[in-house]
Amino acid sequence: MTPRGKNILALVLAFGLGGVAGAFGMRATQLDRVGKLMHRPTPEARRNFIVEVMRRRLELTPEQADGVRKVFEAHEGERKQAFDKCRPEHEALKDRITEEIDALLTPEQREKHKQLREELESRRRGKDKS
Repeated sequence: MTPRGKNILALVLAFGLGGVAGAFGMRATQLDRVGKLMHRPTPEARRNFIVEVMRRRLELTPEQADGVRKVFEAHEGERKQAFDKCRPEHEALKDRITEEIDALLTPEQREKHKQLREELESRRRGKDKS
């Protein structure tokens, strides 16, 4: 092979490998973003976040912030019961939405959509241990 041919081959390989590396990097970034969107904070983390926002915006004293936190903690069971009561309606709505989306997809896309839903549900259940 001529020196010019070697240079061209090296250039093509460099660009090709760069493209492959870029594709893998893009995929990893997208998966990371989806993972962050799917992460659900614990009830305690949600309470702490809300109390902190209230503390800053309302200029709560430490005693007031502690009192607000205790109110949230005292009603956590009721909040969970109210959510559980609505769950069947939410599940039915989710099923209707899935059916409407599946009607727009090809058979191959429906299968991929099913796998995606199962994967996301599995992740949700793994993180939703509260």
